[in-house]
Amino acid sequence: MTNTIESAVQEFSPGNLVELYVVDLTMLGGGVTRWANAAHAATAITFDGEIYTPVAIEIEGFAWNGRGAIPTPTLRIFPTDGIKAAMLAYGDFIGGKITRIKTFSRFLDGQPDADPLERFPDEIYFFEQKTQFNKNVVEWSLSSVLDQEGVMIPKMLFLKDMCQLKYRRYNGATSPVSFEYILPADGGCPYDGTGYFDVDGNVVTMAADKCGKRLSECKRRFGDTAVLPFLAFPGITAYRR
Repeated sequence: MTNTIESAVQEFSPGNLVELYVVDLTMLGGGVTRWANAAHAATAITFDGEIYTPVAIEIEGFAWNGRGAIPTPTLRIFPTDGIKAAMLAYGDFIGGKITRIKTFSRFLDGQPDADPLERFPDEIYFFEQKTQFNKNVVEWSLSSVLDQEGVMIPKMLFLKDMCQLKYRRYNGATSPVSFEYILPADGGCPYDGTGYFDVDGNVVTMAADKCGKRLSECKRRFGDTAVLPFLAFPGITAYRR
């Protein structure tokens, strides 16, 4: 039995391929929704502690051979009442981010080889244009993070209430306690304390440690009077046309 994505793809039977999608509308004032391609998942999937709900997704145009134009995929889903309400609230998702995650079922939570790090490189796109919408389907064209023609400057997202730093990840070690960190220079949070809290600020075990990305969570970890590494802009107001 091999335990890496690189070695798994060399096997005759590496396991079932799973496609997961993270729809991030925080830059539009919304939240984060997680979908699993229903073609690969009949029930909800848990990966890296997050639950992905099966959705009937059709997607094409991801192929890229490194020569020529950057791909502009097309995404289609059935417009449920929830999807339609979210589209109305958040401008048809235009400008929102969608990340495609691909891995094998053997690396999902609860499996013997479970490991959220074992995945193909994430593919990040943005909702560029709604190209079709009727009672049966809503379709968007997506643009690559590498192909943001007409993007406005500055490129940093000035979010009011959500920190953009990447929080640490507990790797399962208990003696000594060990977390995986991203360097602050690469956008990582510098917190290395021993207080463990969930996204709502409740005291939890080290395995459940996860930051809610709010200013209150930053103060909870570093202290009310500390110089906080909070990468958001609480003083700004919403832009209105």
